[in-house]
Amino acid sequence: MSLEPNISPLRTALWKAFQPRFGRLSPLILVWLGFSVSVFSFCLLSLVGEGLGPLGMAFQILGSTTCGLAWLLTRYLFRPSAGREVWPLLVVGFQFFVGALLIQVEAVNPSAIADFLVLRLTENFWMLTSSTVLFLPLIEVFAGYGASLERREKRFRHLFLAGYGLTLGFGVIWLRQSADGSFADQWGDMIRLICASLALFLATAAVRFRTRHPLSTSRQRPNHRVNVTDDLRFLAARVEALLQDEAVLTRSDLKLADLARLTGEADYKVTQAITGVLGYANFNRLINHHRVELVKVRLCDKSLSSLPVLTIAMDCGFGSIGPFNRAFREAVGQTPTEYRSKK
Repeated sequence: MSLEPNISPLRTALWKAFQPRFGRLSPLILVWLGFSVSVFSFCLLSLVGEGLGPLGMAFQILGSTTCGLAWLLTRYLFRPSAGREVWPLLVVGFQFFVGALLIQVEAVNPSAIADFLVLRLTENFWMLTSSTVLFLPLIEVFAGYGASLERREKRFRHLFLAGYGLTLGFGVIWLRQSADGSFADQWGDMIRLICASLALFLATAAVRFRTRHPLSTSRQRPNHRVNVTDDLRFLAARVEALLQDEAVLTRSDLKLADLARLTGEADYKVTQAITGVLGYANFNRLINHHRVELVKVRLCDKSLSSLPVLTIAMDCGFGSIGPFNRAFREAVGQTPTEYRSKK
């Protein structure tokens, strides 16, 4: 498939202009940046405190959502589908805006929260959600955990769990339970500072590992609820054979019904072959996997080095920039431009 002459130059120019600048900023990196800013703000407040003057409130607000961002970061580390979920962003956004409101109210009138029931309830609810999301990373580590995980991935999760657990245990639980005048009480600020710095170091190491070893979502486990028969296996082999034909695979309007028509089987039978035998979550995952593989081949072809990435993607069947970029990053862990530059 080729681009229409009146559209191709514009779309290609936009891709070349913006993709190199923003291609590296995956959702995981953006959340890590937010977490880093929050931890840095907390550490700066611990070290300087009132010496920050009018900027103190700004840093206090920036450091108020560390717990929520830690949870969000863990979801992006261990849940491949996290980038398509909106509700966790809403939870963290709620924490940020309510925290900012309470900080400003207290700055204007230190007794306002104690004097007004609505503000007290709001603060209690905010603290409850903060405490809850603080412990959720201990659960997120086990998302998708099972025998199918590689040994390297399991080791990474065990190390992350140990590091986060120690940081949480010393930086939060131990300090909250410390008695007045105890070592933890006297050195509490320094312990929090050390734990926050350690948390940032561990988060950075975890993000670095994940960018090098991304979780693949293009291929899933077979759907064991499907009764796999010899006929279904044969149909799955026919589907795979059809997708080896570039004339079929590169059709941007290819649908499940088209595969059903080409194989002479009912739609639901083809779906069962895709999910029960081939192990893909759905038809779109199957098609994206094969198209990304075709794009990878063409990106490595030196004779096509002058061809823009967007043109290659659309020639391989992708209809627009967004779905292509997401599918490629999920499967490869790099932007198409990064992948091409290393070949």
